[in-house]
Amino acid sequence: MPRTDRVKIQCWHRNSLNERVFGWHEVNVTDALQLGEKKGRCVECDNPVKIFNPGKNGEAAHPEHYNRNPACSLSDVDDANRPPSYKLRTN
Repeated sequence: MPRTDRVKIQCWHRNSLNERVFGWHEVNVTDALQLGEKKGRCVECDNPVKIFNPGKNGEAAHPEHYNRNPACSLSDVDDANRPPSYKLRTN
């Protein structure tokens, strides 16, 4: 299963016109944790995710979907349970 080190969080940031706006912004998981964020959105499917701290066993900080999403390659779902349309996209 692929992992990502990116997550979307709601925060103030600068847009392409250098204007300060509040909204969803893609950041590194470590940066999100430093900002105190524990929840966010998946960078691929935009579904809610929980942000996990690094594990004591060496596992890196990462987001996990609250509810498994078979249509998202970053979700914790066995390939056998993914819809046929997903399998066609990834080949």
